[in-house]
Amino acid sequence: MIERPAKRFYEFDEFRIDLEERRLLRNERPVHLGPKVFDILLALVENRGHTVEKGQLFQRVWADAFVEEGSLNRNISTLRRALNEDANDPRWIKTVPKRGYRFDGNVREVIEEDEQVIVERRTRYKVSVRESTEIRTGFSRWALIASAIGGMVLIFGAAWSILGPPTSDANAAASTAPNKARKTEAQELYTKARALWQNRSVEGLYQATVDLERAVILDPDNALAHAALADCYAFDVMNWKRAESTAHRAIQLAPELGQPYATIGFIRTFWERKLNEAEPYFRQAILLQPDYSTAHQWYAINLTARSQGGSGLAEIMRAAELEPNSAAINADHCHILYLSRKFDLAVEQCRKTLQIDPDLLAANRHLYEIYSEKEMYPEAIEAFFRAEKLNMTTQISPGPLERLRKVYEIHGIRGFWRERIAMLKASDTPAAYAIGQYYARLGRSDEALDWYELSSKGQEFDHIFFAVDPVNSELLVKQRARELARSPADR
Repeated sequence: MIERPAKRFYEFDEFRIDLEERRLLRNERPVHLGPKVFDILLALVENRGHTVEKGQLFQRVWADAFVEEGSLNRNISTLRRALNEDANDPRWIKTVPKRGYRFDGNVREVIEEDEQVIVERRTRYKVSVRESTEIRTGFSRWALIASAIGGMVLIFGAAWSILGPPTSDANAAASTAPNKARKTEAQELYTKARALWQNRSVEGLYQATVDLERAVILDPDNALAHAALADCYAFDVMNWKRAESTAHRAIQLAPELGQPYATIGFIRTFWERKLNEAEPYFRQAILLQPDYSTAHQWYAINLTARSQGGSGLAEIMRAAELEPNSAAINADHCHILYLSRKFDLAVEQCRKTLQIDPDLLAANRHLYEIYSEKEMYPEAIEAFFRAEKLNMTTQISPGPLERLRKVYEIHGIRGFWRERIAMLKASDTPAAYAIGQYYARLGRSDEALDWYELSSKGQEFDHIFFAVDPVNSELLVKQRARELARSPADR
């Protein structure tokens, strides 16, 4: 028999880094890290006790790419969350001001032979060793609607490849575990996953899906786990069609739950754009669970998109009463005030949101739109650049950003809008709705409507706000725009 080379691991506390499989385990369970985040962790662990300069990290992780420092900061933040670190008092990853980062902690380097070889040598039986605790999912990071629609900002990251659906081995392991232990583990997975979902980060949504898929295998009758899994599926372009059937399974198991009705309302609103059909589901969710803040939040968005901004404001204010420290809810409150043309109140609300989370992308983007409508262009430009530095998906290098600043300084806001159109058009997947907005601001209505029609056909989420977006006020006198404003179900 051909023996494989010995395997190497790094271990610290409850974590193990599998170098061959390029994965991080915590108490033998996978912790999902994106490729860049894993590379940063490995670089820090390999140089533990020593400062790794930022330039060294850029060279190792982004060797042939030119990215801004904010990209490194965001990936460090993601890594700290994965390690369950307090950013203000990190346990392992220390920031060395103006230099880089240092990994502090006791790290063990483990070298062991292939597990299958060891079993064969000891027992003379061939055993296929596979970690029965690992669930593999078809969740696509490219499709994550991070922020939830926390602020209705859609974050589509670079796709990564995940290995496929839950394995039969995982199902077999779940079915043989003692019933009480299965239910206990399923409940623990549900509790952890729900917190990750509320956080709305890309990695958090991925890990929540992994945990919940295992939870419903361990305990198929856990209605809360099915309802939470439906929410995760609802934020994934590859899996959203599975969300409704999963929500219905939760309803079958626990008809008193309001949460899965809200999920179906979300699907009707954002994926199917059947806004009127969504309303009964939101009402039922609130009837069954009056204190479920997310139902009020999503219903508020739905009402506002249907030109019922007053009712939408009432619902989002109720959501904020139930969950006052939710950055996502507060950002949506800001957006709804903007769509209701209450610009001064919207600015105040955005500032309040940024006190909760200074790095919230949605709030900065809303400020850009609000200041633009108020013709406070210097403030709008600064909000734009703050948002771009926080943007996890379009890592704009300093060159284009600097060019945008110079264009604004030389040609003013209209030159800036024209340059943004050119940049967006040059993308592999142009943001049609955003391009339409810029053309609308330039007063080029026919070109704006051309792009808005593309956004409608492409099912861009922002398109549900076309009829209430202040930037489109002058466009809506045109018959072509009024037709486009109608719900697809009503055409």
